[in-house]
Amino acid sequence: GTGPVKDYTIEELKRLDAGEGETVPAFQEILKLICDHRAGLVVGIKEPGTEAIIVSALMDRMPDRLILTSLYPESVAIAKKLLPGVQAGLIYLEPLDDPVGLAHQIQAEIILPWWGLVDREVVERAQGEGLLVIPWTLDAPDEIREAVRLGVDGFAADDPCTARRYLRSAGTDRA
Repeated sequence: GTGPVKDYTIEELKRLDAGEGETVPAFQEILKLICDHRAGLVVGIKEPGTEAIIVSALMDRMPDRLILTSLYPESVAIAKKLLPGVQAGLIYLEPLDDPVGLAHQIQAEIILPWWGLVDREVVERAQGEGLLVIPWTLDAPDEIREAVRLGVDGFAADDPCTARRYLRSAGTDRA
């Protein structure tokens, strides 16, 4: 298939090949798999106005470890009002005047800056004010090494298995 997912029904999506004969799973199928295996889940709110739909789907079967994230501060704030006990994070890819202040304003517990925006000052201020710092996307060993040096709380990687192998070989499993 081509084009936006929203232009397809779930039945049409289920007929597509997601690779190697796998079908595209419905959100409820993903939630079941996550809950059955006691795994964590990060749900990205991609479009403002979809918060209630996403939260409604999560209410039926909520994973123990759930983080809601968005590039849109208003979406994070709405999600926190609908699910106050769930961790939420603000993703940003451009410099913000005060990402820590904005995170507090929208009740986010996590900031997820693009890696190019991370420095010691951002990490220390955020952590000093009780926030987690989880930059994205780190794949090169030198980026991962620098992230560990800066003391980030975690990071997103396109290839998490390779990132974990690197961390283990470097003698740390922190980030």
